[in-house]
Amino acid sequence: MSSATFYRVPVRAVWELDVGRKLRADLATIYRYLLCIKEAGGKANLTGLQKCGGGSMTTVSKYVEIMKAKGLIEEEEGGRERVFKLTRKGEDYLFLFARLLALIGEQP
Repeated sequence: MSSATFYRVPVRAVWELDVGRKLRADLATIYRYLLCIKEAGGKANLTGLQKCGGGSMTTVSKYVEIMKAKGLIEEEEGGRERVFKLTRKGEDYLFLFARLLALIGEQP
C-alpha cells in the first residue's frame, strides 16, 4: 500500500502519557505514520514523516511523542537529526491494524 493512499477509519483513543497530560490520538493516523517509517526502511526523521504521512510539524511531533510513549517507536541516540525507528511493538501494531482493516472490508 502506498502511503499516499490511506483509508479513513475514524478510530480515536485518549491516552494519558507518563508526563501526566492526556492526548487525543487517531489510531489510523498512528498506523499511517508507522507505515511511513516501515516504508522508509524502518527509520525516518520528522521531515520524512511529515512528507509521507501529511499533517503539520506540530501534528507529527505530537504523534511521535505518543508513539514513543507507547513503545511503538524509539529515537536513535546521537546525531544532529532526530531519527525514529520502528520497534517490535510498532510492527505488531501495523500487523494488527492491517488485519482490522481487512476484517471491515478495507484492503491495506
